[in-house]
Amino acid sequence: MVQTNEKICNLRGIPEITDKDEAETLKKKLQTVLGNVVVKRAYYYDQKSKTGYCPKDQDLDIEETSLSPGLRRVMARVGAYRPFGIRHDDIKELAGITVTSKQIQRVSCQIGKDINK
Repeated sequence: MVQTNEKICNLRGIPEITDKDEAETLKKKLQTVLGNVVVKRAYYYDQKSKTGYCPKDQDLDIEETSLSPGLRRVMARVGAYRPFGIRHDDIKELAGITVTSKQIQRVSCQIGKDINK
């Protein structure tokens, strides 16, 4: 069953988009375990509440990040077992993916917080 964006927004508690002309397409660069990709997604802006939203970001679990969920899991797993300074080297060697130790630390901490909820 296909839902309209308005229905999806209402289910998520987001203000209903009143003017369909306010939708535009935005691109977001993502780093994934398979390489870099660009995701095109609809951006909706509500004039009344002065808020914008990309429903696809929540669907793909990429809100406020440029790292895919799969890559974040890899980073968290390596982050749990290795010292901070060499984690990025492990991911580079094993998967050919370049990330920083700081990125791994942030992702590991965030996933740890999510697990504790």
